[in-house]
Amino acid sequence: MDYSRQELVSGIGRDGQKSISSKKVVLVGVGGIGCVSAQLIARAGIRELVVIDRDVVEVSNLQRQLMFCEADIGRPKAEVAAAFLRKSNPDVCISYFSEDLDLDNVHLLNGDLVLDCTDNMEVRYLINDYCMKKSIPWVYSAAAGNSVSVFSIRPGGPCFRCVFPDSRSGGTCEVVGITAHAVTVAASLQVCEAFKLMLKSPTVGMIRFDLSGYVFSMIQVSKRGDCRTCDGKLDYLEGRTGSTAIKLCGRGMYQLKGLKVDIDDFRNRVIRGGCVSIDDVIVFPDGRALVRAASEAEARSKCARIFG
Repeated sequence: MDYSRQELVSGIGRDGQKSISSKKVVLVGVGGIGCVSAQLIARAGIRELVVIDRDVVEVSNLQRQLMFCEADIGRPKAEVAAAFLRKSNPDVCISYFSEDLDLDNVHLLNGDLVLDCTDNMEVRYLINDYCMKKSIPWVYSAAAGNSVSVFSIRPGGPCFRCVFPDSRSGGTCEVVGITAHAVTVAASLQVCEAFKLMLKSPTVGMIRFDLSGYVFSMIQVSKRGDCRTCDGKLDYLEGRTGSTAIKLCGRGMYQLKGLKVDIDDFRNRVIRGGCVSIDDVIVFPDGRALVRAASEAEARSKCARIFG
């Protein structure tokens, strides 16, 4: 791919492009933001992109998740995204993992830069713990309703937990809704911050943008004296905090982990991308299940009826 026009931009140049082309970027979550961020960062000409996502494509995703179409419904998002990205820029090494990021596979974050495109606070705390321990810069992004937030976290600076000391967050897209243009703005800002980190000129502070009134603000952030992560207490990385049942950002879908399932016992079922689909349950080879249910109790009950 030709990056000559990108090299003409002030602050990039040929040397900057060489730096970008040497980077391995890990992107977690290919939902609304991740679909756009993945395309932008791949077309920027990085060396390697790792895509991680635990979910499958649903019809409600298509309105804002721009790498997917109706033919992809039911397939693992990471698998579909990787195929799309390989066509977008064959020069970039693309790998993917259809897995839930947790203590067992957190090493997948090893790289030069991590992009958080998730919709889950626990995963973000795990990313924060790991990146702070390994001195890996990462960029948080979020969009819900008309609000967009982006924050670059650098080794030695204020961390994610300095800003969000507990797991309470604002409204999710399930509650307040989300539009394609909101996630596109969030992704553009995130990749802009990624460029700055790769070129050693990061923004200091959290970016907030209200699309309804076009209000752009830069919130100054400083290290908290009582931040557990900055004090070396990596609660999520060391397994002191976390859950095995998570309600996903999407209507009526729960993820359950730790199921003892032999996928080979269900080879006569519909299988897409290594997954087995049984009624309202999609089972992954790593023992995860995505269950369409109204509550966690109902989700567990459905799994129990199928797997015992």
